[in-house]
Order: sequence, then structure tokens, then C-alpha cells
Amino acid sequence: MSDKDEAPDDGGAWAVIPYQPGEDETWDQLGEDWSAVRGMTPASVRLYARWGTGPLTGVCLVGEAVTASLVRSIPVGRLELLNRNESGFPIGLLKKELAPLQRERNTDPERFAEQVANYYTGFARWSSRPVKEMAEHSGVPVATMRSWIREARLRGKLPPGTRGKAG
Repeated sequence: MSDKDEAPDDGGAWAVIPYQPGEDETWDQLGEDWSAVRGMTPASVRLYARWGTGPLTGVCLVGEAVTASLVRSIPVGRLELLNRNESGFPIGLLKKELAPLQRERNTDPERFAEQVANYYTGFARWSSRPVKEMAEHSGVPVATMRSWIREARLRGKLPPGTRGKAG
């Protein structure tokens, strides 16, 4: 398997599947605290994750060839955002259900920053380019969306950003 083949399947839906007894031997050994995560790795590699009362507390990769490049390609920041009881779904459905972000002149800045933070958190779960996706969805320039996200961070609605990583 080449490095190219080992990249996670980032284009489709991600799904967090609660423990299913008898599904496979590894999962039975890990136990009911673990969930399977589909769509982040190639089909030949199974990814299991465990969340505590909030944060990610464990990751297990099982497959024919678990290489360093495969492990590095797992978007752990985005994996942290998935809740063990949620199922991933295509970004198209997310866009269809959410109204575009629009900042009216009389909008309360705190309320708008909270709305931006909620959108960003949702888009970051399913996209490696949440800012670009949000900008396209809302019909605003990427620079405008970045400024809105920056404002949400300054108001404490989002944690400080990490260069080059969604979340």
C-alpha cells in the first residue's frame, strides 16, 4: 500500500458507530466504551475511538498496514470534535439545513459571535476547510469570515486557533 493509498477518506461522510457486540474481534476486546469511526481511514484500516465525558481519551488503529504516514494523516483535531453519540453526514446536508450567516447592522455582537462559533464548530467537524466552506455558504469573502471568526475568538466564544488546523 503506497502513501497515496493510505490517506484518510476525507470526502465522504464520517460516522461514529456505537459499540456493536460481535461486530468484530478487536472491537469486542476493546469493549463498549469504544466506538468505530468510519470515513477517516482507508477501508483496509479500522479506526476506533473512545471519548470520556467530553474529550477524546483513546484511539486504536487496526489494519493490514498501519504506517507512520497513515497515523500522521488522521485529522485528530477533527476527531476530537466528534461526539461518540453523533453520526457524521455530508457537508452538503449541513449547508442545506443551516441558514447563511448574515451580519445585520443592529445585530448584538455577542449573539453574532456565538452564532459564528456554533457554525464554525459544526463546519469543522465535517470539513478540513471550515472557513472557506462557511464563506461560500454565507456568500461572503473568506477574509470577512476570518474576521468574524477572529472576533468570536476574541470574545471567548472559540478557543485560540492553531495555525493550519481546523478547530
